[in-house]
Amino acid sequence: MPVSDKHVMLEGMKDERRYGGDTTAQLSKAMRAWYATLAGELLLRDIKQRLDGMVPDLFGYHAVQIDCLAPQIDLLDQSRIRHRLSTDFDTSVADVAADGAALPFDADSIDLLLLMHTLDLAAEPHQVLREAERVLIPEGRLIEIGFNPWSAYGLWRWARRWRNQAPWCVNFLSGARLGDWLSLLGFVVETCDYVGFAPPLQREKLRTRLAPIERIMRGAVPLMGGVRVLLARKRVATLTPLKPSWRRHSGLVPGKLAEPSTRAAQACQRCPR
Repeated sequence: MPVSDKHVMLEGMKDERRYGGDTTAQLSKAMRAWYATLAGELLLRDIKQRLDGMVPDLFGYHAVQIDCLAPQIDLLDQSRIRHRLSTDFDTSVADVAADGAALPFDADSIDLLLLMHTLDLAAEPHQVLREAERVLIPEGRLIEIGFNPWSAYGLWRWARRWRNQAPWCVNFLSGARLGDWLSLLGFVVETCDYVGFAPPLQREKLRTRLAPIERIMRGAVPLMGGVRVLLARKRVATLTPLKPSWRRHSGLVPGKLAEPSTRAAQACQRCPR
């Protein structure tokens, strides 16, 4: 996978973008800690289950996973793409330290790009999508995983008790808004599924009691899952040859025989018979 010389990968990369005083790197670390809790582990299980049914059908040579998870978690382990890299702000938990808004890869060099809460943590989500469009090959695939504002997770973030804590302090982008951004960049959304219908509770007994409600919501309101798993394809415009609008005419023009002109008639009269 070609690495662009326009970007420099540094350990301890600094990011001045802040959410309530926390840098993106600090938020990524906080998200990693949250996914180690009961609610995070159960949500990750649902996400992984959805990805396992999706990635085996995606082919290519190079895949990149940008996430905020523990290093031993490989979301693309069921992919048939052999060359896979993980990126994060911290090289101790990833193969490459990188910022989603400035990826250290050449243009048109990646077949599959997975963004796990990358837009949620970004101060400029649209710039992250522009970078995704740049590094993906024509017809390359983008998997975006992010929180759904129209869910129990979206309601939870409005509680004052947790408003300044991860994951509730990050972006919650709606699927419609994300779809508009992707369309402007030339992407085609192929699928958009939602997982994580249980409230983000940390008590196992309470979650067990609410399990029937979770099953009902999964079937009745499938768009209210806590996390969105979106698959998009980078569309490339091609030139379509157009047929000529004119018609071919035959070499002979229908009509009467051509009559001799005046000069030709006088010349014929002077000819001896």
